[in-house]
Amino acid sequence: MRRLIVTLLVPVLVLAACKDAPKPDATPKPTAPEAIPSDIVYNSFFSSPSATANLRVQFDGGLDAGGNAAVAEGPTGKAVVLDPGAEPKSKLSYAFAMGKTAVVTATVTASVGGGGPTAGDQPPFKFTFNVTPKTRAPDGKTHFDLKIQKVEIVMTGQVDPQMAQQKGVLEKAFTGLEGGFDATSNGDVENVSLAADKVPRMAQQILPLFAQSLEFLVIPVPSVPVGVGAKWTTTSRDEQIGATVTTTYTLVSHNGTAAEIKTDLTRAAPKKAFEDPQAPPGSMLEVKGSGSYVIDLRLDGVSSKADGSSTMTISLTAPGQPPQNTTVKQSQALESK
Repeated sequence: MRRLIVTLLVPVLVLAACKDAPKPDATPKPTAPEAIPSDIVYNSFFSSPSATANLRVQFDGGLDAGGNAAVAEGPTGKAVVLDPGAEPKSKLSYAFAMGKTAVVTATVTASVGGGGPTAGDQPPFKFTFNVTPKTRAPDGKTHFDLKIQKVEIVMTGQVDPQMAQQKGVLEKAFTGLEGGFDATSNGDVENVSLAADKVPRMAQQILPLFAQSLEFLVIPVPSVPVGVGAKWTTTSRDEQIGATVTTTYTLVSHNGTAAEIKTDLTRAAPKKAFEDPQAPPGSMLEVKGSGSYVIDLRLDGVSSKADGSSTMTISLTAPGQPPQNTTVKQSQALESK
């Protein structure tokens, strides 16, 4: 099962796979820089046995489950307006319809380039789950319940019987999994939780991938009136890879109850020490990425549609060696009814 998980989870586990080092001969030579092993997987989020017990997830877009936003939430929310847009202007504010369940289908697809044992296209993950606004707190925040109905790992062609069995075990592990999150009228989201303790240990590594499928359900909107062409931004921290994520939103259209919004994001993590026992001393890791998405949001519930893609490059270097790069390309598609 571990083989299947590692193959499937490159988008979430940030693979830094590198070329095999040449075998040394017996002739004494001056000391050379130690080569980077070919089987390193950068997976700091799961370095602790209790890491998934209290799942904290940082999303590309509006959802910020870990409380790591650089702009702290307050009465005016996290969104910072860059351009108010054209007239006429109106306020975009969520008024969630309590008790109204949305059935969401979200598909996450990825490919990996740059060499290494798991390079190439990865099987898409398709999640089907229910989202229901359940209660509203005195401070105005709405609590949503989540429940996964089905998970599919979409593998085409002939599948090895053992792999097919592992696939079935993983899919079954998530059926009925429950969780939730809180959202403000400005679309700021916190307290994302999933019942990780009810999922087998190895299968828990898929939870962040599911969390990525949630990122477009509710997105932040300005607390002031805006018109078509308006732009606003949020800045957050992806603690999993130590990156700063900056997302810019552009209002394409709106009719008072729904809106189309284009989002562009950048992700940047400066070089830092790569702490892995297999890595040569002095190894450094750097992450850069960008993405673009189009979201159809509803102001009385979760988004009706979202599509987009992102690219992330992980650069791993060791003293005296050129960078060894892995590029992860990921696309996401979401629909709700």
